[in-house]
Amino acid sequence: MPLCADPNDLIPYVLETDRDGPEPRPTFRLRALSELESRQVSRLIQDANDAAQAKGEEQAVAKLNEAIAVGLRGYVGPNCAGKPVTADRPANEYLTSAELWELAFAVLNGPRLDEEKKRASASSVPSGKGPSVQSVSAEGVTTVPPSENPPSSPA
Repeated sequence: MPLCADPNDLIPYVLETDRDGPEPRPTFRLRALSELESRQVSRLIQDANDAAQAKGEEQAVAKLNEAIAVGLRGYVGPNCAGKPVTADRPANEYLTSAELWELAFAVLNGPRLDEEKKRASASSVPSGKGPSVQSVSAEGVTTVPPSENPPSSPA
């Protein structure tokens, strides 16, 4: 389905440090990225990594904030550091360094992982039909139920 089909379909993401916490958990709302935006976010994360390796922490944080801003569309939860969390507010004002990296990678991979979960739950192996077959595609490993009438190979 094209990204433009439902631009309001946001993917919830809870940081690992908050997953075992009390309900309601602070939840970031991310949007799916286009391929072009994914490459942009990937470059920003790589630039942040390069800057961190060169001891350029301020530049690394700026790149992570920029990467997060591409996909962050909302937040549900308590105020952070006394202020509401918005897409315009730099993430380093309310996240630790480790959480910055986690959220940047979630912006890049979270919507893709959410889509994989949806696909995986939609396809299941019929009971008693045997194990599923894994196939490798451009998107990664997918599970394909066995066919009762497999295609015949040419002789």
